[in-house]
Amino acid sequence: MAFKDYLSKNLLAAAFKLNTPKSSKSTKQVQVLIDSISEHRSIWRKEVIDWQQGRDAFYSEHNPTTWQLQDVYHDVMLDDQLTTVTESRKLRIINKELVVYDKNKNIDQKKTDLLNDQEWIFDFLNMSLDSIFYGYSLIHLRTAKNLTGQTIIKEPYLVPRGYVSPFNKLILSNENDPSTGVEFERFNRELIYAKMYNEVGILEKAAPLTMLKRHSWGSWDEFEQIFGVPIRVAKYALGNDKIKKEIAGWLEEMGTAAYGVFPKEVEIDIIENQKTDAYNVFLKKIERVDEGLAKLILHQTGTTDEKSFVGAAQVHENTLHQVTMADERKLKLILNGSLKYALNYWGYGFDGTEKIAFKKTTDPNKQIEVDSKLMKGGVNLSKDYIERTYGVEVDDTKPVEKEPKTKKKKA
Repeated sequence: MAFKDYLSKNLLAAAFKLNTPKSSKSTKQVQVLIDSISEHRSIWRKEVIDWQQGRDAFYSEHNPTTWQLQDVYHDVMLDDQLTTVTESRKLRIINKELVVYDKNKNIDQKKTDLLNDQEWIFDFLNMSLDSIFYGYSLIHLRTAKNLTGQTIIKEPYLVPRGYVSPFNKLILSNENDPSTGVEFERFNRELIYAKMYNEVGILEKAAPLTMLKRHSWGSWDEFEQIFGVPIRVAKYALGNDKIKKEIAGWLEEMGTAAYGVFPKEVEIDIIENQKTDAYNVFLKKIERVDEGLAKLILHQTGTTDEKSFVGAAQVHENTLHQVTMADERKLKLILNGSLKYALNYWGYGFDGTEKIAFKKTTDPNKQIEVDSKLMKGGVNLSKDYIERTYGVEVDDTKPVEKEPKTKKKKA
């Protein structure tokens, strides 16, 4: 049935008036509700004033709205460094395979293969991790029937964040009215709400940095146009205004050409800029902003700075590993919460007793054998390596050596 047919049957109006229990919700009503939202995104470049107004609307005590701030987020994500560091943080988790354990903590290979073979699961993880930066993601699991007539999850669709109220748990009919809409928790088998940390997202802090960087790029470009090309000065002694205008036109038409044809009486001087390091004012500012974005998103700069030393790079890599572990742990809660029960609802064979996790790169039992042989050979394993590999805390403080007791001599 086409979308216009849904409208003719007032399914859209019914969707916004639903107050019945979860199980009675219609899939068609959810689809109509989501399709009815048309996101109008402004393409005008956002400035600090837009960021401030978006924060004021987000933190409003009475009617907090999110679309202004989300509009700013979409604009600042055009920054190359911000795109790089956010994708780097997500890829460290998305590239790992999922594994499903049964209630006896054994790997259920059938369900593991089933989950990893789903094309939509990659996009679901990506959208869920985006909530680190945007604050939240409301994901609609769109379904379709396969060749055998079975209803399956076809693709995840991200509900426009401006039409989602994370405070009131509503899908809004009007982005400016955060109090009127449909409670998305009533559709919890089709609408998955993913929130990694807080509703405002890290981009709240990254936005002003990218704006400062963009201003520096513009100032550098203007500086290049004024001082980057040598100034050409034509000296003409005669007082003929007509010829002066012609000479000025020739200079303008020269552009970046290496030659020009002028009358014999005209003297051409080339004045070059003697301060060749003035560009560092803009370059240093851009570099500092890039470093700030790396610290904000990845909590370090060693994995993005090509000048990082080996020892420092290892410390930075360990810091990033801690960030990845925290993201993994939070994402597993989402997978074992709403998604697992949605898989059960749509007939994927999950009964709720399973546990979804990320596959470890090494088998702990085999790694113990390898590490034991290394230690017997005289190799010392670092505290960080043991904690990272086995997930245990190691106390590296040396025990206090007690003085040996002296035996009393018998009389």
